[in-house]
Amino acid sequence: MALQNLPLYNFANGTLMIIIFALVCVGLVIALFMFMGGSPKLPDTEDEQEKQQVPPQVTQDNMEKTEDQQ
Repeated sequence: MALQNLPLYNFANGTLMIIIFALVCVGLVIALFMFMGGSPKLPDTEDEQEKQQVPPQVTQDNMEKTEDQQ
């Protein structure tokens, strides 16, 4: 008669695993939102602006001037 009152299985271990899995999922979602947010953009420095300047275009007048100098 005493064996009829014993449970066949215990839910405690499965419940603990589900809680840990849920915490890991929440942590991954938070990390994803942090990566999507990005970092604030820094102001451009003068060096970067100088690199982005377009070099002067070669025109017929410029070519004649260089030929005259040679």
